[in-house]
Amino acid sequence: MYKILVLENKAHHKRANIINQAVHFPNCTLKYNGIRHFSKNIEFFAQFDLVVSVSYLSSTCNYIIGKCSTFGIKTLLLTDGIIEWNNMFNNAYALSKQSSYYHPIYHDYFGVMGDIEKEYFNNIGSAKSIDFSPNRVLKSMHEKKSCNAIDNLVLLTTANNAYFDEYEKAELINLLLLSQSYVLKNDLAYKCRIFDQELLFILKEKDPCLFNDVDTDFDECLDGVSHLITTPSTIVISAMSKVIPVCQLIYRNSPVFLQSGWSLNSIQNVECFFNDFISSNNDKINFQKAILNQYISNKTIVEQINNCSIKSIDNAQLEVINSLFKSDKFVLNFEPFLRYLNDIIKLYFPSSVKKLWVKMLKSLR
Repeated sequence: MYKILVLENKAHHKRANIINQAVHFPNCTLKYNGIRHFSKNIEFFAQFDLVVSVSYLSSTCNYIIGKCSTFGIKTLLLTDGIIEWNNMFNNAYALSKQSSYYHPIYHDYFGVMGDIEKEYFNNIGSAKSIDFSPNRVLKSMHEKKSCNAIDNLVLLTTANNAYFDEYEKAELINLLLLSQSYVLKNDLAYKCRIFDQELLFILKEKDPCLFNDVDTDFDECLDGVSHLITTPSTIVISAMSKVIPVCQLIYRNSPVFLQSGWSLNSIQNVECFFNDFISSNNDKINFQKAILNQYISNKTIVEQINNCSIKSIDNAQLEVINSLFKSDKFVLNFEPFLRYLNDIIKLYFPSSVKKLWVKMLKSLR
């Protein structure tokens, strides 16, 4: 039986809902919290057929990956959502560690959603890309569209970190206000799901009675919705799987991997655009279905990696990994324990405690 070591603790995967053993690793045994064994010699890791991690920016996880790769133990990196270009290159936390998400990848294999995404990483000479959809995405895709859907109930939402600079913020605000103005002018039912308090304040200035649906998970929030307006994020896939017309707000000069039936930028004829969107143009719905098929795979991870060779990690990458490990404050402050505590707090504690905890973590970085 295939033995797999998952470096993150089980609470992390329960909170983020990434791995479904029955779907991703059937007939395998999984051991979690491998990160706490970072100081053990290679004989410990050699007992496993595959070592898996999700935390790309974890110096301790990457230290283990480097150790395993040196001795030919297969390693796999999993994504927790879609690939978004600006998040790869402009994420503040990644930049603080002088890094970019998934550039480079130290693992042998990279589990990622989307055919174009796989080709991109294969073409830049990174890890061998394989099909992978996090369990929270699979769960959402298997839930049918609610039969309680209200005619023309529009959901206006964004990714949690929707902008990386003032220019992006200004462009995004403009598109959100254009969208809000249309639904108000045409007396359409709508609600929002906005976690950014500045964005929410601006929208509520135009509509003080605006309902902000943030106390449910996204699938509950989507229940009854007929149309979705959002920034690029994994929720696009969830909505398209329920045959909901999806409009993505385009406010960046960068590639967009995940396409939807509609995309709005500030130079369009807004009235004509939204009329087409609200009419749920059937040809564009069929386009969304075609896009969705690129993000669905029935292959298990083990059968995919068994058909691929492993790569050799070069000395330069190994030196980078070891250097980051030795200099990382998070490692010196007991990273395995802090990550476990982080997941427990975010999984079980009230929001007031979570906010204090996040603030404290930022001070450690």
